[in-house]
Amino acid sequence: MNWTRDKSIRLSKVCTLACAAALAGLCTAAAAGWPAESWRGIGFNWYAVTLFAFAVPAFTAMGALYRLLHAISRSEVFVPENVRRLRVISWCCFAAAAVFLASSLYRPMWGVLALAGAFGGMVLRVVKNVFAAAVALQNEHDLTI
Repeated sequence: MNWTRDKSIRLSKVCTLACAAALAGLCTAAAAGWPAESWRGIGFNWYAVTLFAFAVPAFTAMGALYRLLHAISRSEVFVPENVRRLRVISWCCFAAAAVFLASSLYRPMWGVLALAGAFGGMVLRVVKNVFAAAVALQNEHDLTI
């Protein structure tokens, strides 16, 4: 099988949509009361609270990622909009990390997810800075005669 750039982008888009669908399914299940575990006898579904709080930045990041992939498929790579999209995705990672850090008060192992989200956000900030520098170089190159 000949793996091309277009096939790779298409696969990434499909994976992004599949993750969004899985998260939507989890949110639907949580709204229906699954899993219903109380914490310290307070009959409250803390999993659902965490999931719904996580879903906001997650859906935002997946939307920005899909738009980023769509722009790259149109050969619009080093443009200011992609820098903005990467910035949004990185802040969404930090927001998700904050959700999991707060949730680690009742599930300590979720601190690992907070650490992973923060690390992902930091890596994306570096990639965003590289893209911003490339956009500046591209703009300078375009103005050169």
